[in-house]
Amino acid sequence: MLKRAFGEGLRREGFERKGPDWYLRGSELIAVVNLQKDDFSEAWFVNLGIWITALGEAEWPKSHTCHVQIRVPRLWPDRQHEIAELFDLEREDLPDDDWCQRLGSFARTDLSPVCRQLREKSGLVDAIKKGEGIQFRVMLRAYHWLGIPLPN
Repeated sequence: MLKRAFGEGLRREGFERKGPDWYLRGSELIAVVNLQKDDFSEAWFVNLGIWITALGEAEWPKSHTCHVQIRVPRLWPDRQHEIAELFDLEREDLPDDDWCQRLGSFARTDLSPVCRQLREKSGLVDAIKKGEGIQFRVMLRAYHWLGIPLPN
């Protein structure tokens, strides 16, 4: 139910699905959204990877191999707990229609616009430079291609 509701929200925004991953392509970058089940609970993690096509050909890259990676709740430092709860299936009030609607809404109105921004080089550069509590994992080659100085 979680995969269906969340995936439907992404599909409506033009994401393509391949296996457990959802893809939104830009001219030079591919945003990859992945749902990952926690090994120890009924919680799910939402991972976002950005693949830089100039650094390697990959039609369907996996989020964990992308040049830039982040756990989605970290994109909103002040909402991390709220977002994590949305993807925690151990909550007693789940599943219900309201929860499914909130999953789809999060995919459409929160995550999709961020993916659209990050699939463009200027948007990705701005997000990484801005930081402000956002914890991107950036491969060395990506820093060079993006023209961003390495962090201290």
